[in-house]
Amino acid sequence: MEKPTQEQIREFWEWCGFERARFEPTVKGVSKYQYEVGYWVYPDNITDKMIWSQELPSIDLNNLFKYAVPKLDKELALTILRSWVFNILTTKPAKDNPALALFWPIYKVMKGGEIREEQPRINSSG
Repeated sequence: MEKPTQEQIREFWEWCGFERARFEPTVKGVSKYQYEVGYWVYPDNITDKMIWSQELPSIDLNNLFKYAVPKLDKELALTILRSWVFNILTTKPAKDNPALALFWPIYKVMKGGEIREEQPRINSSG
């Protein structure tokens, strides 16, 4: 299964609510200016503390379920998750990397694409 580029990863986590930390120094007589520093602020819903990191989170199931799945509409999330489970049960690439198998349909929705639910294939030879 294809790995996302660094740009796709950044874009995905920003959609999930991650933001670059901004520093706004003020100097007497000089207007306020703003620039990004090398840290990310996590959108942590569990605590009101700000969580900072130099790295975006890895694409793993824990992070996807914590930050990405809750951003989806309930019906859309159910469609994606049913399709994801079906793919894990029926295809080797999804079974080998279930996190990427979940990442790609969420990324597609984030970019404005539509998701169709996989229909089980019934073996009629049995």
